[in-house]
Amino acid sequence: MSKAVLGLFDNEDELRDYLAKDLTIIEPELVLIGTNFIVDNPIGSGGAFDILARDRFGNFVIIEIKRSEQAARHALHELSKYIALFMEDQKVDSHRIRCFVVSTHWRELDVPLSFFQDLCPVQVKGFEVKAHNQTVIVQERPLPQVSLESRLSPDMRFSFFDSPESQRGYCDDLHLALRDVPHVRAALIVMEPIAERERMSLLCAWRVPDLVMDDVKERIFNPEFEEEHYLFPGWELETDLCDWLEDQSSKAGVVLGSDSRATPEKVENYKAHHRYIQLVKLGDWPRNDLVNNLAEVMRCLEAKDVSGKSNRANRHHFTKTSSKSAGKAWDYASGAFEAFIGHNPFWLSMYRQMASEIPEEATVQFAGFDMRHFYYAVHQGVEYHQAELSMFSITITGSDLHTTAVGGWIWDGLTRPQNARANIEQTYGNLATLWVLLHSAVDQERYESVYEQHGFFPYVLVNDLTNKSTKLYGPDNAPSHGSISLSLRAFVAANPEYCDEVSQCLEPIPRNFASVS
Repeated sequence: MSKAVLGLFDNEDELRDYLAKDLTIIEPELVLIGTNFIVDNPIGSGGAFDILARDRFGNFVIIEIKRSEQAARHALHELSKYIALFMEDQKVDSHRIRCFVVSTHWRELDVPLSFFQDLCPVQVKGFEVKAHNQTVIVQERPLPQVSLESRLSPDMRFSFFDSPESQRGYCDDLHLALRDVPHVRAALIVMEPIAERERMSLLCAWRVPDLVMDDVKERIFNPEFEEEHYLFPGWELETDLCDWLEDQSSKAGVVLGSDSRATPEKVENYKAHHRYIQLVKLGDWPRNDLVNNLAEVMRCLEAKDVSGKSNRANRHHFTKTSSKSAGKAWDYASGAFEAFIGHNPFWLSMYRQMASEIPEEATVQFAGFDMRHFYYAVHQGVEYHQAELSMFSITITGSDLHTTAVGGWIWDGLTRPQNARANIEQTYGNLATLWVLLHSAVDQERYESVYEQHGFFPYVLVNDLTNKSTKLYGPDNAPSHGSISLSLRAFVAANPEYCDEVSQCLEPIPRNFASVS
C-alpha cells in the first residue's frame, strides 16, 4: 500500500523528522535547533511551526512543511502568525529571521506566497520536495513575480482623425484585433474637439501578465515594431503591443512621433481643447469590472497621485486626499507627495516637519503643480497672466484644526536678466534641445538652477486658520524683503524685453495653457 506523503512517509510529521535529520538538503550548513517549536500568544492562540534552524550566518530559519493543496491554502495564515509570535516571544529583529516553506504541492501556493514574499519584513523562500528513486529531493521553487508596480503602461498614444466615421472605424478595428486575446487589456479614450480641431483618441495598455508573455510576443512579433530605443525600461512588450495595435488600422492620420506620444501633462493640457467622452475597452476585461470607468482610467492617465519615482512619473499635477489613519494608503500618498516636491530640499524639509505634527485622524488634501522649465513658464506668462511656476498646497483639517500651507517661488524684485538666448543655451546646450525636452516623456532632469539665476527662491506660507496666524518661511539665503506678491507675473511685468525674447526663442512651441486651480 502506497504511503500518503510522496509514497515514502505515512504523514507530514514523518517528512518533517526526515528533513530535520539532514537540513543541508534544503540549504548548506543549516543547523537544527528544534522541531515542533512552540510559540506562545499572550492575547490569543499560539502555535508550533515544524522546524527551527540556524543558518551559517547566525540567522534563525523558520521552516514550515506542507503536503497537500488544502494545507497549502492555510500556509500564509500560519506563517504570518508564527513569524510575528517568534519575533515577539524571542525578541528577535526581523532582519535576523528567514522563513522557508517546503511543500509537495504548489498550485495553490505559488501566487499568494510570492505576494507574501514581497510584503513580509523577513526573507521568504519556497522549496518543492519530491521523491525520486526512493530518495527525497528538495529544490528551491522559483516564485512567479507579482508586480507591485503600476499596472498601466506609461507608453500612451494619441491618434488623429479627419472624420467621426474614421474615428469610429479605428475603434472597431482595434476592438477586433484584441477580441480573442486572453489576459491582454487595452483601451481607447474617445476625444471630442471643443472647437475647430482634429478629432482624437488616446490609446493605453495595461501590463501583460507573465503567463501570457510568450503568446503575446508570438502574436505581435514583427521586426518593424522593434523600436531602436525603448523609452520606458521594463515596458518593452507593452510598447510593442501599442505599436502593433496602431498598425491594425489605417484609419488614423499619420503624425510625428512626438505628437503621438502622450504624457500625463499632454493628457491634461488637451482638456483645454477636447473632451474625453468615452472609454472603449479592448481585449480581455472582467465581466464584473466595477473599477475601470472613464473617470477612474482618466485619473490614472493623468497620474495625479503617482509617485515621481515610478515609471509613470507624474511631473505635472498632483492631487490626493488621505489620512494617517489610512495606514499604508497614507504611506503611499505621503511618499508620492514627497517624491513630487522632493527636487526642492527646502519644500521637502518643511513638509516633513509639518507631517510629523499631523494628528492621526486629520484629513490632508495634497495638491501640486510642477513647472520644470522656467523658460516655458515665461513663454506662457507673456500671454497668460495666470501662468505659474511650480507650487503646492496642503490643507489639514480635523477637530479644532484647519491649517493650510502653500509653497512656491518668490522673485527678489531686483534681478534684471539679459540675453535670453545665451542663458537658454547655457542651460540646455541649444534651443532645439529645449524644444525636444518640452515634449519629452522620459526626461527626469531638474532645472531649478535657472529659477535661482533669475532671482527666484522657494517659500512656504503657513496659515493656521484656527489660531488666526500666518507665517512666511524661506531658506536661510532668502532676501528679507520677500513677498508672495512678487510672483512670475511681477517678473514678466518688470522684464518685458527679456521675456519677449524668451517667447521668441520658444515661438514654435504652443503655450498649451490650462489654468491652474
